[in-house]
Amino acid sequence: MGNDIFYKELEPCADLRDFIKTYWYYENNTTGDVDYTILPDACFDILIYFLGDRFEKVSITGLWTEPVDVTMKSTIKVFAIRLKPLAAEYILNMSISNAKNSSFDGLTFLDNLGVKIDSISELKDLKSVADDRMIDIISSSDIGIRKEKLFKCIEEHRGNISVSELSRTVGLSSRQINRYFNTWFGLSLKQYCSINMIKQCYPKLSNKEFFPPEGYYDQSHYIRNIKKFTGVTPGEIISDTKGRFFQVETEQK
Repeated sequence: MGNDIFYKELEPCADLRDFIKTYWYYENNTTGDVDYTILPDACFDILIYFLGDRFEKVSITGLWTEPVDVTMKSTIKVFAIRLKPLAAEYILNMSISNAKNSSFDGLTFLDNLGVKIDSISELKDLKSVADDRMIDIISSSDIGIRKEKLFKCIEEHRGNISVSELSRTVGLSSRQINRYFNTWFGLSLKQYCSINMIKQCYPKLSNKEFFPPEGYYDQSHYIRNIKKFTGVTPGEIISDTKGRFFQVETEQK
């Protein structure tokens, strides 16, 4: 990103890596608004917005199955937690199915988490409080071992795994798995696996690598799948010179 746009990430503590992908911070120091297209990345976010030093709002997103255009205003600052799906049940304790491709007010949850808005001046402030509180939450939760195994298996295979193989590996029927995904996230297992497959392409596209990674039958299959979830072809993402696609700019290998 440019010198006037700042982006930073911090990893969660080891005990939370099944639930949190990263803490991140964005700041627009330009004199104008900046437009981005947010792409599906198999995660959801808690976003704390400031305009200059003035608190604006807290939003919690659902999972994305399609691209969404957002505008980052001049002087905006965003402190955020990018959460893995397992966090919906065991940290938020709520379904995010109705928030698919959208968001809802998250101030009450942030208050319950013990995060005070006026105490956040750096990303490490958010991480410190949230890490401690979320460890307390999951320590008192009865985490479903098969659900943990389900997400680890999908992540390890980068989405390139059949429903039948997942079912055999984790000990849940395909009907149980699909019911779980639809109830908690508002999408099917197949959609979630496809999003994991395209997510692995973002670093490659950022490096101008056009060839498909493992899991795609051929280049046509690759192009169709990318376009289905991002709205554009791999070539259009590669040729972008304005940093429009946020995940392509920030997703790490």
